[in-house]
Amino acid sequence: MSTPINKLRSLIALLLAFSVSGCGWISGNPGYCADQHRYLSDQEFMQIAIRRQVNSNRMEIDGSDASIRSFLENNPNCCRVDRDPEWLSFIDRLFGFYVVDVEVNFKVRKDRQMTIGQFYEGHALIRSCGEIDSVYGSGTKTLKEITKRS
Repeated sequence: MSTPINKLRSLIALLLAFSVSGCGWISGNPGYCADQHRYLSDQEFMQIAIRRQVNSNRMEIDGSDASIRSFLENNPNCCRVDRDPEWLSFIDRLFGFYVVDVEVNFKVRKDRQMTIGQFYEGHALIRSCGEIDSVYGSGTKTLKEITKRS
């Protein structure tokens, strides 16, 4: 006979087994890319986010690896990689939904400044193996520089 208590116990046991099996945050590996058997570096996440902004025709650079490296070298306070976004809930992590929030700040291409603004603060939500989940951002009047944490 299935009572509400037995159903609750079964549900708890199922959730516990699911979480321990290697899924999501409870497995102890948030952000681990199983396909590549490693964690992506902050540098790799920044390159992915910058390339996305280039592909949206917002940046002056051409999107080659060399131009992205040069941009990062010349703009050391342009970007922030948040591996633990505040809005990511326990349930998201339990079920393996994990994204890195990468912020990129830059001067907009001259031909796009009338519609966007002179500067742009863009965010890319990137999955553990580098797939972009979504992007958002907005034009700004000043260039935001990110203060690095010590």
